[in-house]
Amino acid sequence: MEPYVIALDLDGTLLKSDHTTSDFTKDVLKTLQDQGHHIVITTGRSFRISEDIYHSLSLKTPMINNNGALVHHPLDKEWEHYHQHSISLDTARKIIALQKELNLGFIGTETRHNVYVSTLDLPKSEYFPEPVNGFQLLSQPEVLPEEPISFGWFSSLEEQPIIKSYLKEHLNTSLDIRTWGGAFPCLDITPEGVHKAAGLNYLLTILNVPKERLIAFGDEDNDSEMLSFAEYGIAMKNAIPSIKAITKYETTYTNEEDGVAHYLKSFFNI
Repeated sequence: MEPYVIALDLDGTLLKSDHTTSDFTKDVLKTLQDQGHHIVITTGRSFRISEDIYHSLSLKTPMINNNGALVHHPLDKEWEHYHQHSISLDTARKIIALQKELNLGFIGTETRHNVYVSTLDLPKSEYFPEPVNGFQLLSQPEVLPEEPISFGWFSSLEEQPIIKSYLKEHLNTSLDIRTWGGAFPCLDITPEGVHKAAGLNYLLTILNVPKERLIAFGDEDNDSEMLSFAEYGIAMKNAIPSIKAITKYETTYTNEEDGVAHYLKSFFNI
């Protein structure tokens, strides 16, 4: 069989609500990787809060982070196809200042070299790695020294429309702002035109795999372009209604029930 690219969103898709994967899921993914398929984590998370998941699955493939803004290879720091989109430093510093003015939730951002957060008092969760003493505190906008890849603005679901409106009103540039309503509701802020499908399109060229052999799984708003782009765009049973409305396929089981692994086991007859 010709190799497929299997693009996997993490939260609400591959991961259970406690941010883990079962041995069954790991076994299915290992079997497919051993058969020559490319298992590609495609997530809105930054690399530093998804690195452990990548290694726990014993993957050997490139990875897509920050909703497509970063395409890289965790096992090859000198990978020649490293690809990164960034938010301008001026715009990034304005976002930091606006968060302080609005005083809702907290923000985190990642550059190629560091992670920056507006508070070190992060929620206790498997979502955020411990310890956080390697994170830099955004005490003021000027602390950020270089262009970041993206921002995550964490808040309540009720606060998200307020934040989005505030950003659009006060920023003189276009950004893509996507909502994520998982355990820690977040607005993903990336450069305009950057999304998971763009990252996958770039990676397909590098891997020399046609779109006809792209399978993608997702459940939230930031998965929409990826699921529409893939030949096999598959909504999770637990996906939000707008995602189910744009896909032909749906898993029989939820993320809590190893929905991805069951679907792949049937699809590849393993």
